[in-house]
Amino acid sequence: MKGMMTVMKKIFFCVFAVLLISTNVAAENLKIAVFDAQEVLDNIDEGKAAVARLEKEASSKKKVIEEKQKELEKLKKDLDSQTLVLSKDALEKKREELQMKYIDFERSRVEAQKEMQQKELTETGEIFKKINAVIQKMGKEDNYDFILEKNQGAVTYFKSGNITKQVIELYNKTYKAK
Repeated sequence: MKGMMTVMKKIFFCVFAVLLISTNVAAENLKIAVFDAQEVLDNIDEGKAAVARLEKEASSKKKVIEEKQKELEKLKKDLDSQTLVLSKDALEKKREELQMKYIDFERSRVEAQKEMQQKELTETGEIFKKINAVIQKMGKEDNYDFILEKNQGAVTYFKSGNITKQVIELYNKTYKAK
């Protein structure tokens, strides 16, 4: 995955360089801006609300997982204390039951983790679509030649033109938090 991101960054940089070179406009006449998508997501009202919802749900799932884990630990402790008292067959049966409960616990823990990752992707994906719409609008209205996301690796230096705060303000005006 990391190698693919590096290739994508190189392709993006090459396309950007070709666009800059092939532009008939002098470099001093180009209007280029940079914004930080993660900062926008973290600071827009809808982004904050999404994080709060996700954290609340994650906390709830974590409590359930912790309760199941404590139950397993208690069962293990009980089983350990009964090893000298139980018959060999009874001990084996209890160990199998404990193992099945542990497998079920691990399965539910992994499912909860995957579910939260999917919810985060879904929520942020929808927000990023709206952020892109805001960027498109700002690009047209403010006559930018390029607006770049600073964390994509294509821009490592920029003198001015960071519009992150304006993106946050316009986003919050355009899209109200749910």
